[in-house]
Amino acid sequence: MSKCLLTIDHLSELIPYFKSKGYSVALTHGAFDLFHSGHLELIKRTNSIADIVIVGLESDDSMCIYKNINRPIVDQFNREEILASLVEVDYTFIKPPEYLIGRSRNIYDELKPDFVTHGADFGMPKNLYDKAEQEYGVKFINLFEGSEPPYRTSKIIQQIQNSILDSLM
Repeated sequence: MSKCLLTIDHLSELIPYFKSKGYSVALTHGAFDLFHSGHLELIKRTNSIADIVIVGLESDDSMCIYKNINRPIVDQFNREEILASLVEVDYTFIKPPEYLIGRSRNIYDELKPDFVTHGADFGMPKNLYDKAEQEYGVKFINLFEGSEPPYRTSKIIQQIQNSILDSLM
């Protein structure tokens, strides 16, 4: 287990401390399955706007719910280890299913970061952004505004599947 893997409860105690010392805190979160350069670019851009970077990682159970039963390809502990090894990342946490959009717990309310960064394919509806910004003081920033993500894990998976099919023919 990595030195920077924390629970949501620990982070909810640490973030006010960082803010009281004048540090800005950014949260980005996602699946990070089959880690690629698009993920890395998101994290690097997040690091450029805040002093403390926290990365929330969808748990394996969450991914089965919102992606499909065959995901993740890489388990949550290996994905977390990759994220924790990046110098741009200060803390990571594994996000359980109760934090999926529309479920019982709200990650933005509990952590209250200054910023939430995301890519162009982030699936949260605009009205929920507005609500989170108003209620929790969180600023959402699309770091790939106006552009397609450089890579998508689903496209990589599709390319692998096509390659396997082509080799069988």
